Amino acid sequence: MRDRQPVTRTVFQATKKDAGRYYCAVYQQDSARSASVALTVHYAPTGVILSVNPAGAIIAGSTVTFTCSSDANPSVTQSGYTLFKDGKLISSGQNFIISDIHPSQSGQYHCSAWNGIQRKGRSFVTSLGIRVEVQYPPMNITVSVNPERAVEGSIVNLTCSCETAADTYTWYRRMLSDSSSPPVRVGSGKTLSLVFVRGLHPALYFCNVRNKLGESNSTEVMLAMPESSHDRNLLPILVGTGVSLSAVLLMVLLLFWKTQKRAISKKTVADFSPGPGESNSDPDAVYANVTMLPLSPQPDEAYSKPNPNQGDSHQNASTSHEDEVSYSTLNIKKCRQKSSRVSVDNSRGSHDSRFTAKGDTCVVYATVVKSS
Repeated sequence: MRDRQPVTRTVFQATKKDAGRYYCAVYQQDSARSASVALTVHYAPTGVILSVNPAGAIIAGSTVTFTCSSDANPSVTQSGYTLFKDGKLISSGQNFIISDIHPSQSGQYHCSAWNGIQRKGRSFVTSLGIRVEVQYPPMNITVSVNPERAVEGSIVNLTCSCETAADTYTWYRRMLSDSSSPPVRVGSGKTLSLVFVRGLHPALYFCNVRNKLGESNSTEVMLAMPESSHDRNLLPILVGTGVSLSAVLLMVLLLFWKTQKRAISKKTVADFSPGPGESNSDPDAVYANVTMLPLSPQPDEAYSKPNPNQGDSHQNASTSHEDEVSYSTLNIKKCRQKSSRVSVDNSRGSHDSRFTAKGDTCVVYATVVKSS
């Protein structure tokens, strides 16, 4: 008997259902029975289950608890439980808590249990997998342009992409010419198709993505009219023209400098060349011509009449002084100055002292006249 229930077979292969207390008794005399014995059956974990709390939608930033349970004898200890995500071990223990769960923690989770008894040749028994999807407002929104280079009149497709499920997509345009004005709604849907028109471009486009948890905008992309072949060829032409003009200007300046240098050199040679009637002697030479001129006219009678009170000695001294008077004429030629002539009247005589400067060489001519 087992637990007051008759046992049909006394020899059997024990399972966990066969565990209990057994005794024997005389048929139809239940009061005459033996002492009971306990049959304990050890078995590997069965019914391994992974549960997630909260159940249902999991919002980013919330706290999530994973719990692994099983039926085993002996019971599975804390170290006998392990938790896996996408096939990779992330924790050991019957419970695992994630606080502030992140979208990157979405994935396939399962747990395993072990109590040291193999089952069907396996030590660990695993649970069924649970898919965890962390829901969050739209984020990491991008816009792609196809084709990347377009010409006027062609069709351009803008596609909005988002990591999470979205309920609505809305497109907006902002003109660069009037950046202070609010953006204008230009369409809806995951893809926006438009005709490339020069009058509407360049402009900035972005999409707004919304779901039940919130909304967010993508980064702005600019659509601009590409340069024409004429515009692309204009820059090298301008650069080449600028280089050519610079070279020509440099050559003109160099030619002008050489011309000026040659003119200065010729002028210097001409200034140092002797003029007509001039000798090639040293420019610093001084010439002196001495000529004896007739005596000065006799002074007036009244002036020359001897004073009765004066003797002959005074008259002779005066005459001797008169004989020593000299007259000179100087011609001076200075460097790099125009010819000039300066006349200085002698206070005592009819001749002039003359100063003449001409050319670059300095020549002094002197004419000395002595009155007798």
